[in-house]
Amino acid sequence: MITIKWIIYVIIYLFVYLLQTAYNQKDSVFKFVRKLLALPFLPPEHIQETFERLDDRAPEALAPVMDYVYRTWIR
Repeated sequence: MITIKWIIYVIIYLFVYLLQTAYNQKDSVFKFVRKLLALPFLPPEHIQETFERLDDRAPEALAPVMDYVYRTWIR
């Protein structure tokens, strides 16, 4: 249940930051978001480390989203 809730909140947050166009074009933002949304399916001990690696490679346009995910779900 928390996984579905997490995915929904992240997608809503993406649309709030007007990334819908970039996401729908299936470009690098789309590919990156798919990796981000896969985090809840990892073993819990790997989530923070994987998030940090993703954060290092995040497109600049996703900085607010990464901040939101960190503040709301990772920390």
